[in-house]
Amino acid sequence: MGFRTLNSSRAVHSRRVSSVGGYDEDSVSSRSIIILLIGCLSGAVFGGIHCLAWNVLFRGHAEQILWRAASLVIVSAPVSILLLWGCAIWLNSLSELGDIFASSEIIVSLASIFIYIVARVILIVLIWMNFQSLPSGIYDTVAWTNFIPHL
Repeated sequence: MGFRTLNSSRAVHSRRVSSVGGYDEDSVSSRSIIILLIGCLSGAVFGGIHCLAWNVLFRGHAEQILWRAASLVIVSAPVSILLLWGCAIWLNSLSELGDIFASSEIIVSLASIFIYIVARVILIVLIWMNFQSLPSGIYDTVAWTNFIPHL
């Protein structure tokens, strides 16, 4: 019961949309570079935000040192991955050294990603551990009507 359209092969080819700017290889490689750049910079900014708590009081000195180390790792791991892949792209464009560099590049990138994940888990555990030692003023009820000027 359906309709069947008959198009000539000439009509199909004359109405085809060109793929200029679509999926050519230069566009794909530039998109992956942009994704890598945005991902690494956002990861470094995320670690920088955690570095803002550099002088916050923790329950113990060990927790404070762990927080600082994990924050620095979270800043430095994406930057190292970005520099490593930038160097790899540069070497691939220069000569045959890119083939030698490729295997060590993958190993170092995977190690950096693993260290980054471990540092994120350490920060999450430290946050949950600090919920145990909240100040007693956190349980005070705030009279919000005192802060509203028109009431």
